Formats: sequence, structure tokens, C-alpha cells
Amino acid sequence: MKKIILATCAALLGLGTLSVNAMDSATLRSHPDQYRILYANDKQVIYGDMQSLSGLETRDMPSSIQNMSLTLYVENYVKNPTDFDYAEGKTVSSISEYQSEWLGNKVKGHYQEKCTWAHSYDRNGKILSDTQENLSLSSSDVEDIYRMLVRLSRVRK
Repeated sequence: MKKIILATCAALLGLGTLSVNAMDSATLRSHPDQYRILYANDKQVIYGDMQSLSGLETRDMPSSIQNMSLTLYVENYVKNPTDFDYAEGKTVSSISEYQSEWLGNKVKGHYQEKCTWAHSYDRNGKILSDTQENLSLSSSDVEDIYRMLVRLSRVRK
């Protein structure tokens, strides 16, 4: 009997963690203090999870080299939305989750990002299977996002 109860509790805990990790558009937009917009264009919007933001600086020259990591959520938009898509709120095609690392050397002006794909979701938060996507950003976008993360890391809760 104890084994059955323990197995049931373990299953419920496992299901609870799966539902917590699912991400949808409504969650991203309804918690602007946690999910900050870092970058946007006509194809996608990149949100940063401020609760997962962590970073470190060198001690020999403070604020010269800073490394940060956080979880990114990228809303990908429908390529050619119709009027009905806008009216029904179906402009988001998918949401991709990435574990990202941001490296910056401010003295040399060198900024770098490394994003590892974690999951993809549809606009309602259901996990999509085998839809791995690469995040591609220009070097100027990487520098802009890095500088924004530095500012946000100093004002977050």
C-alpha cells in the first residue's frame, strides 16, 4: 500500500513539474516584471526570464568582463497573418525556449551569445515535438541585448 501511495505522489509531482514548464503567450504578456522584452522585430519577440538571470564580473577590473545566463522565450509570428488571425489572436505560431549564456568584454568591445534550444510550444502552451530551432542574431543585436541585460541585472528584484 505504501508503494502505491509513493508511486502516486511521485507521478503527481512529475505531472506538476511538466505543467509548470509549459509556456504560452498569455503568461509572457501577463507577467512583465518577470518576462522582459529584450528584442523585437517583425518576425519574433525575445523575452528574458528575469528570475533565471545570473551573472558574474571579474574582480581585477570591475565591469570589464561580465558573463550572464538566463532563460529566453522567443515568440515566433505567423509569416503572412490575415485579418482573421489578428482578430482571433492567432498571430503567434510557436514559442521556443532557450538556455542562453551571454559573454562580454567591454574593454575589447567583444560580445558573444550561446543559446541552446530547450523546448518549443504552440501559442497555447502545448509542447511541440522535434521542432528544434536555432536562434540567429546579428552581432549588433547581440551587443544591444547584452547591454540591456547588464542594465536589467542591476535593477531586478
